[in-house]
Amino acid sequence: MLTFNHLQWRERSAQSFDKNKIMLTKAGKTYNVYDKIQEAREDTEIYPTLEKYGCINRMMLNTQGVYDDFTVYKGLRELKEQQKMAEQMFYNLPLETRQKFNNDMNLFVKDGEAYIKKLLDEEKKAMETQQVAQTGKTTEVNNG
Repeated sequence: MLTFNHLQWRERSAQSFDKNKIMLTKAGKTYNVYDKIQEAREDTEIYPTLEKYGCINRMMLNTQGVYDDFTVYKGLRELKEQQKMAEQMFYNLPLETRQKFNNDMNLFVKDGEAYIKKLLDEEKKAMETQQVAQTGKTTEVNNG
C-alpha cells in the first residue's frame, strides 16, 4: 500500500487576493500591477480589437452560401483548384460587370444567373427591334 504520510500536506485556499497589495517598485516608482494589467485588457481581448479594425463585419458568414454538394470532387485539392479557376474567370470579367456586384464573387455566383438572363433578354429585344427596322426599310425600297 502506498502512503503519503512522509510528505507535508498543504491545503489550498481560494485564489483571492487584495488588488492593492500587488505592488511593484521600479526605479523609485511604485506601480499597482493589477491596475496596469487592467489598462491593457481592452487591447488583449479579441472582439474589441476586431471591432477597432473593422473586421467583425467581414467575418460574418452568409449562411445561405455555406452549404453545397461537394461529392462530385475527389478531394480538397480538386475543390480548391476549381475555386481558383472560378476566381480567375470572375476577375477576367469586364470591370463594369464586376462593379455591379461590388467585386464580390459570392454575390455574382448568387445573382449572376438572373443578371445574365436579363442581359440576354435585352439583347434579344434589341435584335428583334433591329430586324423589324430592317424589314420595314426593305419593304419601302421594294415598293418605291
